[in-house]
Amino acid sequence: TGLADTGIIDQPGGFGNLPGGEAFIAPLEGTAQGELSVGPPDDPARWWFSFSDGRLSGIHGDPPFRDRLEQAIAQHDDVRNVAELGVGTNEKASHPDNILEAEKILGTVHVALGDSAGFGGAVSVPFHQDYVIWSPSLRLTTPEDEDVNVLDNGRFLVEPD
Repeated sequence: TGLADTGIIDQPGGFGNLPGGEAFIAPLEGTAQGELSVGPPDDPARWWFSFSDGRLSGIHGDPPFRDRLEQAIAQHDDVRNVAELGVGTNEKASHPDNILEAEKILGTVHVALGDSAGFGGAVSVPFHQDYVIWSPSLRLTTPEDEDVNVLDNGRFLVEPD
């Protein structure tokens, strides 16, 4: 089940982060496949991740970044888990250098590695890191095997319900 972070925390014991503005889900474990490029939009030293069977299978790019992530994986192999898929929905978010705001920028997508237990996933590990994808195209497959194009080059193709 997907979740919406609206930024409104009005129940005792509720939690979130600010600014609000994302829709996110813990992907079904073992299902994520493919490759993606992450990093600041103007950074020539971008990183490439490869995924297979819901887990990180390859890291390419900046050695200090790669080394830090490989150290985390060496401590807990479940850091490889594809923990989250999120879409930014906040048209006023604009600071790509702050990860909590960057993942909310309208039309971005973010993927997180590590822990997913706090929002519906099955993997519990002391690591959760989001990685933002700029100007993404996103296609999802429904449980009925219908492909839905959600984003094209960072532009929404579907209207929210």
